[in-house]
Amino acid sequence: MKELFGLESFRRMLLNLFFLGLSFGVIFGIYLFSPENFRFYFLIPIIPALFLISRGLYSNVPLFMVDLKSITK
Repeated sequence: MKELFGLESFRRMLLNLFFLGLSFGVIFGIYLFSPENFRFYFLIPIIPALFLISRGLYSNVPLFMVDLKSITK
C-alpha cells in the first residue's frame, strides 16, 4: 500500500475520484434536502467540471496500470 501512495498517477486518480464524489455528493445533497426546488437545469454549470474530472481519470488510468505492473514485478 505504501508503494501505491508513492505513485504520482495513483495520487492524481485519488484526487480526481475525490472531486467526482464531491460533485455527485453536492448534486445528490441538493436533491435530497430540497427536492421541490431542484431543477435539472441546475446540473448545467457542473457539466464542465464533470468533463474535466472524467478526462483526468481517463488519462491517468493507463499511466497507473503501467506503474502498477512495474511494482508487481
